[in-house]
Amino acid sequence: MLLPNYKETPLPGRNRDVNGSCVGGFNIGISKYVSEESINAVLEVIKFIASEEEQKKLVSVFGVKSSVINIYNDQEFCKYVDCDFVKNIQGISRPSSNFDNYELYSIKVINIFNKFLYGNKLAKDTLTEIDNITRIHIFSSKYFSESLVLLILLILAFFMIVLSTQIILIPKYKSYFQFMGFDIIIIYTLGSILLLGTGCTYFGQVKEIKCFLRHLMLSLGFTMVFMPILCNLIINFPEQNKISDFVKKRKIYVILCTVAVSASFNTLHLISPFEIKTVEVEDGRNYNTCTFSHIGIFVSVIQRVVKGLFLLLINILIFLEWNVRETVYELRALNIIMGMNWILHLIYIIFNATSIQNFLVSNMINVVILFIFSLSNHFYMFVIRIIFIRESKSKGEEEKFIDKLLQLNNQPTIVNNSAVYSANTPTSTIKSDTGTGISVDSKGTYKNRILNYHYSTRKFSTNSNE
Repeated sequence: MLLPNYKETPLPGRNRDVNGSCVGGFNIGISKYVSEESINAVLEVIKFIASEEEQKKLVSVFGVKSSVINIYNDQEFCKYVDCDFVKNIQGISRPSSNFDNYELYSIKVINIFNKFLYGNKLAKDTLTEIDNITRIHIFSSKYFSESLVLLILLILAFFMIVLSTQIILIPKYKSYFQFMGFDIIIIYTLGSILLLGTGCTYFGQVKEIKCFLRHLMLSLGFTMVFMPILCNLIINFPEQNKISDFVKKRKIYVILCTVAVSASFNTLHLISPFEIKTVEVEDGRNYNTCTFSHIGIFVSVIQRVVKGLFLLLINILIFLEWNVRETVYELRALNIIMGMNWILHLIYIIFNATSIQNFLVSNMINVVILFIFSLSNHFYMFVIRIIFIRESKSKGEEEKFIDKLLQLNNQPTIVNNSAVYSANTPTSTIKSDTGTGISVDSKGTYKNRILNYHYSTRKFSTNSNE
């Protein structure tokens, strides 16, 4: 009801002759499950309520604004009602469908605006705060300078990965890649690019297909980076065995089959797609995020366990092959990389399992982790590692280092540990690169076998003596 001595006017707009008023009302629906007789009766009621005479009564008595525009053309009616005001209103619908709880949103907007009207809040801060709770924010260089910086870093990292790979074409550096052949390096590089490209899926509007591509690229990239390393470690295992021989003969097929299995496993996310969840932040920016379905959670847990086993197995093989002369420097460089990978992998899992309400922080940390993970692995493998090896390969230091390894390999403690067994126990002789034989129980303890592997400087074979 209009207060005495006051007159209603349209809300002022930014430009002349432009105004805005919020249009609201009630919806009337008829159930499809009622009888035709009831439907006809309801239609008669609606016709009565929507009639011009009844609408005039509602406007005159209750002061509401009618959507039946024709009544405002009645000159007699306009003597008692300000028809010009209603005719000049440029109405907009309330965005009630955009919110799960529009009433709560409306209260927030009113409270923010009241702080501007009756408090010290600036107009710019008021509009920004209302925009934060109204709009679903997108991590894009169009809106945030932070995202532009990260996008530029990802592009630069891509070119660094591609250009650093060219070092394998330089003859004098080929000897530094004995551990990795040309085909393995190509797969490794593609994996690094996929991991880096995963960061690009955080930019722009969040969609189901982007969520799927993010998970697929991350899974395939991880497999393509670490499976070649794992295969080479299996091939270079100190003791000759059937598994090493099989992988050596069919290395590319093993890697490609593993990648294919990983890709096939990810198709389960298509059966039960990702869900888009809106994170409503109190006094902050609302944003959308990817969430797993029930099947997706199960698939994700299995994949994370497999990744952990990958990293664990690689670290175990690094320890067992620590002193193999052909790859001694490669393994020391790889050991540093794996330490970094464990830390970044754990940070990524913990961070994604934690609910973070800050829109920018949530996206930036994910992109930064992927950026560091892909670039550090690749750049260290192709650039810093070479510097590390060249510094370590001075002649005097190399000879001392190898002599020390040989001394450790022939330590009498290993013989003594293996000599405690009965003479009647079947034994085997391990032929090392020095030509010496170390007798150990064929059922020897795991400790002795692990130490023998660890101190071996070359591959050896085991001949059983009955």
